[in-house]
Amino acid sequence: PAPGACRSCDGDELGLGCEQFSSPEGIPSRTQELDLRHCAGCDDCGIHSGILLVREVKHRIMITISPWTWLALVSFSFLTCLHAASLRHLIPWSFQTHLWMMTGLWNIWNADIILLVIFLPATTAFPTSLRVAGMALVFLGLIVNIWHRHLLGRKRFMGGRCFDKQYDTRTNDGLYRYLQNPIYDSIIVTFVGLSIWRENFDFLLLALAAFLLLNIFIGRIEGTPHHLHSFPHSP
Repeated sequence: PAPGACRSCDGDELGLGCEQFSSPEGIPSRTQELDLRHCAGCDDCGIHSGILLVREVKHRIMITISPWTWLALVSFSFLTCLHAASLRHLIPWSFQTHLWMMTGLWNIWNADIILLVIFLPATTAFPTSLRVAGMALVFLGLIVNIWHRHLLGRKRFMGGRCFDKQYDTRTNDGLYRYLQNPIYDSIIVTFVGLSIWRENFDFLLLALAAFLLLNIFIGRIEGTPHHLHSFPHSP
């Protein structure tokens, strides 16, 4: 058959659904990706089209997401689990040790994110006005984050309520009057803004990870009564 034709029939359209129609690596080539039409002359194409479609989506995800983004996601998950274990007193160290260890590790992770912002290449293109809006979201998120960290103080921000009753207070200052976790929300806003400003959807994965790991996972742990005393959900 001619290049680009299905090897199981005489169809002249791309038979991407056929098992025999694939590149040596088992996935459609770059040229074949441009046309995802099924070969109308081969029953096998219809049978196997769903399987190859799943393979194609998986392949696109793996090759389009930067390895450095995967590393940031894995390290984000690890640090969140370590932080959670410390808050639940599963790690036998003092509050001061928790404070210095976790602050240092999170600062290293923040530095890695800065490197991603600088060196991660653009994978799409947005109008200048939309990129400016994304930049505004980034600065809005950073301002809200810094503002509310200052309102809480370093010890309360790092989970002091889980170690000492004196930090177990709920503030109604700033956006805490309206939101449960404005600091965590600001991180999500920052990553969404970065995805638009830097024209790379990898940052949306980090935004999703921040929602799942911080707002839901850490937020739930911070709001669970500990053995020292019971308290409502943390700010």
